[in-house]
Amino acid sequence: MSKKIIIIIAVIILVIFIILGALLYFYIQNGIYKPFKTNKTEPKVFEIKPGQGALGIAFNLEKQGIIKNRYLFAFYVSNYGKEEALQAGKYLLSPNMSIAEIVSKMENGEVIKEDVVITIPEGFSLKKIEERLNNSFPEGTVKFEISKFKVSDFQTKYDFLKDAPVDSNLEGYLFPDTYIFKKESSAKDVVEKFLDNFDKKLSSDLREEIKNQGKTIHEIVTLASIVEKEVKTKDDREIVAGIFWRRLKNQQPLESCATINYIIGEDKWVYTREEIENAVSPYNTYLNKGLPPGPISNPGLESIKATIFPKETDFNYFLTDPKTQKTIFSKTYDEHLNNRQKYF
Repeated sequence: MSKKIIIIIAVIILVIFIILGALLYFYIQNGIYKPFKTNKTEPKVFEIKPGQGALGIAFNLEKQGIIKNRYLFAFYVSNYGKEEALQAGKYLLSPNMSIAEIVSKMENGEVIKEDVVITIPEGFSLKKIEERLNNSFPEGTVKFEISKFKVSDFQTKYDFLKDAPVDSNLEGYLFPDTYIFKKESSAKDVVEKFLDNFDKKLSSDLREEIKNQGKTIHEIVTLASIVEKEVKTKDDREIVAGIFWRRLKNQQPLESCATINYIIGEDKWVYTREEIENAVSPYNTYLNKGLPPGPISNPGLESIKATIFPKETDFNYFLTDPKTQKTIFSKTYDEHLNNRQKYF
């Protein structure tokens, strides 16, 4: 073999090693400094027990779905000499955090200092939130009757409530999220934390857009609360919001089964004509045109944004396949009736 060929081979091998090294470097960098998941996920309570080592911590983080790779966590901790710095305690962690961010919290001892961590899912009603609060706080603490609070109790403090009926409860404005409360929190403390979060999440840009559309925040939240209960994906929410806005524009009833569920308290895929007609209430969107008096649930930010920025389509009707949870859209009423026969 000539010296020239040997040099070429050596160069090729060197290039391969450089490429592999670069790929490995980028894999490690991405694994450490980018979050495991980019879509919104609920934070989880994670505990480091006294004396627990980095490998044990890494294993539990991966097991709980907070990080993707336990070995990258262990490598990062070991490589930067942080093994002895990880402090015991309970932490609120999310897959939306990178390994570097998680280690930083543990290194700084950013443990949960308050006593109660509560997650409020998107679409929870005020009644369900009240039940979760009372089931989550220790026995002997205050009873959380947050349904007794009225818009008028907070209207001067929170500008976004200015268009809501003063005598209505706070349904729709208790922003779904994970909260940490002090054990001694009062019902008012809890409600204000919900409202503070809503105030923060409804950005000035979103408020300006609502104003430019000639709508009120109360109208947006009311429709978003219906969209939240009707469909689950971002695209479906935008399409359904578009359908609902068109019905409102054409002075057609919204005809949302979610509002019937809100009235009678029974969640069903389809309601009979008799059930609908017997559900006499201003919230019945089959019998009444326009929006109901207020929200029927507490919508998340995605449903609120879908209601502000709906998608225009040729669809006029929709239903949910009870088996697959997939939304089935149709353009004509006859097509919609055929879909009802097919899926129910």
